[in-house]
Amino acid sequence: MRLENEFTEDHVHEDIHLEYPAAELLYKALRHEEKRLFGKTNRIDDQPELSWLAADSPQMEVYRHTYKWTGTFRQFFDELLRTANGQDAIQLGDMKHGMLRKLKAIGLAYTGFLREELQKYGKEQNQAPPVLADMDARINGLEEYFRRKPFDAVSPEELLP
Repeated sequence: MRLENEFTEDHVHEDIHLEYPAAELLYKALRHEEKRLFGKTNRIDDQPELSWLAADSPQMEVYRHTYKWTGTFRQFFDELLRTANGQDAIQLGDMKHGMLRKLKAIGLAYTGFLREELQKYGKEQNQAPPVLADMDARINGLEEYFRRKPFDAVSPEELLP
């Protein structure tokens, strides 16, 4: 759901910077999304009886394109983090509104995944409740990044299922 009075996709947000932990979170989220998309396309490709049916599928091409884009952007974040040299903030520069929407969606999907994994862990025997509470608080803190600038002005884009 788009925010009321939201910018157009090609609106440029200038001088975007993220706190180092937020950039690190987005790197992990992009890596997770890249693995998820690879798994979906690879599962189809590994089905010789069915893969030929998807050979000219426009939707399969969307998945492949999105997988490549995600990998490229993950590499971009990897380089930013590698060269940060202990800085508190990572400078992204100017960024289109649509790109921020994608990043927010990927970040929120990743924190949702972490929450699901934590819930599974919480149901196991012999888990450590105080550590569980600490991890839950940490996930809440990660979700907070997407309520702050620059993400507060964007709605998350819908991700591929």
